Amino acid sequence: MSEKMLKFVKLGQQNPPKREVLERKEDFNEIYKEFISEKAKEQSSRCS
Repeated sequence: MSEKMLKFVKLGQQNPPKREVLERKEDFNEIYKEFISEKAKEQSSRCS
């Protein structure tokens, strides 16, 4: 049980890669590219 609660300590925070500056200058969309669903699931496990 305690192993699951301390998962965030072992798994560092990762953001998806940022979009290119020239691309971002043209719009008001998100700075970051979309998460790959597997990475999103992995990162969500940090929340306990």
